Amino acid sequence: MKKPNKISISLFLVITLLLSPALNTYAQNTKDTIQIKLNSNGETQQLKKQMEKQAGEIEQKRETVREEIETRVRALKIDVEQRQEEARERLEEQKEKITDQANETREEARRRIRHGIDVSLNQIVRRLLAAIDRAELLAGRIFSRIEKLKEEGVDTSDPEEHLTTAKAEIEEALVIVEKIPEAITDIVTADTLREAFEEARELVKEAKEKIHSVYSHLREAIKSLKEIVKLKLNAETDSEN
Repeated sequence: MKKPNKISISLFLVITLLLSPALNTYAQNTKDTIQIKLNSNGETQQLKKQMEKQAGEIEQKRETVREEIETRVRALKIDVEQRQEEARERLEEQKEKITDQANETREEARRRIRHGIDVSLNQIVRRLLAAIDRAELLAGRIFSRIEKLKEEGVDTSDPEEHLTTAKAEIEEALVIVEKIPEAITDIVTADTLREAFEEARELVKEAKEKIHSVYSHLREAIKSLKEIVKLKLNAETDSEN
């Protein structure tokens, strides 16, 4: 086997010395690269854990905020419902107040109307009674005249018939007029003012018609008496001649 000579050994040493810094640098770079990769992987894991932690905290905060919002919404809803209920109660109170005022106003108006009707109908009743009184006085005078003529032997059957009818209708008129005060009382106390007033008005109308008929028969009786007296005077004049 051939032994290396000194030149070869020297050349190897020179090459080794020349390559040694490069090898050291490469080795150091390789070491640093490995360390960086290890550090990078560690930081990545740490960053991942930190992000997961932050995500959990964010979710927790989001849930807290959501609960607070829901709580506020529920509170606001309750407050709104309470306000609405209070508003409804105030509205109902106002309606009741307005209704009470309207009822009071309506009742006061009804009292005034009833009082007016009461006064008016009482005046009508007084006028009707006064008309009946005058009719009775007139009927009494007619009756006296008839009796006088009858004593003289004059036929008074026609005026007597009208007088009898008039007296009967005077009694009927009195019965009708006596019902009017009761109808007036019904107007004052009845709930159905219109119906009570209609009843009283019908009675007044009926009484007026009856009294009108009374005077019609009295006028016919007077007319008949005048004809009888005229015929009597003519007969007396003829007998004297």
